[in-house]
Amino acid sequence: MPVYFPEFVQLGAHKYVVRCPYNFKERTDLYGQCDNAEAEIRIQCLESGGNPRPDSEIARTFFHEFLHAVDCIFLNCEVGKMKQSERIINGLAEGLAQAFMAGQMPTVTEI
Repeated sequence: MPVYFPEFVQLGAHKYVVRCPYNFKERTDLYGQCDNAEAEIRIQCLESGGNPRPDSEIARTFFHEFLHAVDCIFLNCEVGKMKQSERIINGLAEGLAQAFMAGQMPTVTEI
């Protein structure tokens, strides 16, 4: 199932632009980045060798970076200050991505 992302996500009064695909020219080991100063979520869709990344990995990366943005906007970056911050974000992102890829996430429909 192909993964499609919105052009932006609204977090309170903050609008984060979603750049997917994004090519990290400065570092080839990055798959995602949340730039809070620029209000951007950047997602790399190719592996370092140029092969496409699996949709499930792309979804997990999106949720990972999205959670960093949520942390900054709503929690004053408190999770980011924790000793195990990446482990916490990774676990939450993995759970969200699995539910998303299984089609078990709520959706918005007009009534």
